Amino acid sequence: MSTNICVAENPEVRVTGLNFRKTPLALREQFAIAESDHARILGKIKTDKLVKEAVLIGTCNRLEFVSCHFPNESDSTNELFFNANIFPKIAVTFSNDDLDNFVYRKRGVEAVEHVFSVASGVDSLVVGETQITGQMKKAFDVALRGGAVSSVLGRLFSMAFATAKSVRTNTSIGEGTVSISSVARELAQQIFGKLEDASVLIVGAGEIGELTVKHLYTAGVRKFFIANRSLPRAMKLARKIDGVVLSFDQVPRFLADVDIVIGASWRGIEDTFYINQEDVVASQTGRSYRPQFFIDLAVPRNFDQSIDELADVFLYNVDDLQQIVDEHQENRAQAVIDASEIIELEAQKFLQWTTLRKLSPFFGELQKQEVFRQAHIWQLMKQLRQKPISEQQCRTLAGMLEELVRKKESGLSGEDFCHSVAKILSINLAV
Repeated sequence: MSTNICVAENPEVRVTGLNFRKTPLALREQFAIAESDHARILGKIKTDKLVKEAVLIGTCNRLEFVSCHFPNESDSTNELFFNANIFPKIAVTFSNDDLDNFVYRKRGVEAVEHVFSVASGVDSLVVGETQITGQMKKAFDVALRGGAVSSVLGRLFSMAFATAKSVRTNTSIGEGTVSISSVARELAQQIFGKLEDASVLIVGAGEIGELTVKHLYTAGVRKFFIANRSLPRAMKLARKIDGVVLSFDQVPRFLADVDIVIGASWRGIEDTFYINQEDVVASQTGRSYRPQFFIDLAVPRNFDQSIDELADVFLYNVDDLQQIVDEHQENRAQAVIDASEIIELEAQKFLQWTTLRKLSPFFGELQKQEVFRQAHIWQLMKQLRQKPISEQQCRTLAGMLEELVRKKESGLSGEDFCHSVAKILSINLAV
C-alpha cells in the first residue's frame, strides 16, 4: 500500500495600514473612506490573485487592510495605498517615499496580535474604548457579504471578537467606559466647568454624534441643535433630548446661538467644509464676541481649520485630545499589560489552529490506519493540537507516515512511529 500525503500550504495573515500613532491627521483624512465605498474597494482587492482573503477597516483613527497571502508571495496590498483609482488625490499630493514613512506592515504572529489588540481596544487612541469592536464587526460583515473572506480570516476575526470579550471581562481596561465622545465631553467640561447653561450644536447624527449627545446630556447640557444629512435620523435623535433639528444649510444661521459645536459627520475630502471662517465671523457679532469652542471629531475634518485664527474662537480636532487621552492611558497601564498577556495567548491558539489546518491531510491518513486506534496515536494527536509546527516539520511527518504505511507489514508499529514523531517535536507521550 502506498500513500501520497500533501501538506496543506497555509496562507499567512498580513496587515498593511496607517493609524493615529504614526500618521498625522492631514494624511489620514486623505485616506478616509466612506462606508458605502468599502465594498467597491474590496472588489478591487479581490482582483489581485496574490490576495486570498481581505478585510478593510476604516475609522477616524486608522485605515487597515487585513489580508492573507501564501508565505512566499510578495505583499501587494501596499500598492493599493498608491492606487489613484482608489485614492485619487494621493498620487498628486504625496510621493511613495512620503507614504513609506507612515504606512506600517505586519505579518504572521505580529499581524495576528495586532488584529486582536485593535479589536480589544488596546491599540486605540482612547485605550479601552468599545466602539472599535463594532466597527470591526461591520467591516468583517461587508467583506463576508462581498465574498472577500473565507476560512482563515473568518477564524481570525471570530477569535478577535472572542478575545475582545475576554479582555473586557478579565481586565480593568473598560472601567469607567471611555470613548472619543466621552473625551470630547471632558474637554467641554474643562472649558466651561458646569455645562447646564451651555448650548451645543452637533453636526452629524451618526454613531459618534449620538454617543457625544448622550455624554453631554448626562453632563447637564439641555439645549441641543442637531444637524444631519438625513433629517429623519436627526429627528429621531432630537426627540430623545428635546433638541432642535437643522438642515446643513441652516447651520451658519444658528451658529450665534451655540457655545460648543461638535463635528461628527462624514465629509468627502473634495467637499466643502460644513462650517468655514466666513460663517464664524458672521456669527461673532450676534454672540457679542463671547468665546466659542469647536471640537472636530471627524476624519476628514468638518470645519475649516482657519477658524482657529479668529479671536475668541477655539478649535480642537481628534489629535488635540491627546492630553486627556494620556491621563486615561496612565490609569490603564496595568490593564494593558494584562490584556496583552491574553492577546498573546489567543494569538498562539490561532497559530495552533493553522497548524491543525496544515496537518489535516496527515490526520486524515492516520484515521485510515488500524494503528490509529492505539492509545499512543491519540496522545500524539492531542499533543500536536497544542504545538505550532513548521512547514518543514509537516513535510517530515507526512514522509514518516508514508514510511509507516509502507513498512507496516514488516514490523514497524504505531507505537514506534509515535515515539519517532515525539522525538522530532520534543513531545512527551507518557500515557
